[in-house]
Amino acid sequence: MSPPVDEAVTFDGGTAESLARALAGPGRVFLDTGCTDAGAGAVFAAADLVVTVSTAAAAHLDLAPMFVEAVLDRFPDAAPCRKAMHSAVQEAVANGVVHGNLALDGSLRCSTTGIALFAVAMANGIADPRRARLPLVLAASATGVNGLCIEVLDVGAGFDWERCRASAGTDSHCGRGLAEIARCCQGVVSRDGGRRLAMIFAW
Repeated sequence: MSPPVDEAVTFDGGTAESLARALAGPGRVFLDTGCTDAGAGAVFAAADLVVTVSTAAAAHLDLAPMFVEAVLDRFPDAAPCRKAMHSAVQEAVANGVVHGNLALDGSLRCSTTGIALFAVAMANGIADPRRARLPLVLAASATGVNGLCIEVLDVGAGFDWERCRASAGTDSHCGRGLAEIARCCQGVVSRDGGRRLAMIFAW
């Protein structure tokens, strides 16, 4: 069972140093004190590592490498997958922040004008305390002797996994991030209406 929230290792998501310090110590469940929903990670009760960060922290911190190094501290045999895990987690976190918790239209980035509009929308979303404090959860679980499952969970509206996957590799903006994730790991599964992405790594 996942420990109660008051037994989780807490950190200040406003600084990379606070998160790095927390992850360098013992613990399995780590919680950003800036999150509004401290129990969002409870769905990963059986995971070996659970890190819950606020949307603002996920947007500003270089979260992927810190999380991956924490995973490798616990599973050193997974070192051959370091680069692939870094790329996949970075993309999954970006998707969870942008399309999930901030509910932004990624297609805006397809034009010069749209990029400027996207930047404004992103800044406004992070400036909104209601959205900035929404949780994003990263979890890692062993899947056998030579395998790991890394999951990223957002609390957005979800998305049509099959439609986006079918669009990957076309001119459509939708699905490109998922295609990149799929190239980095041995399997990808969408759960909870697109809000939870599970990535399988094997070595």
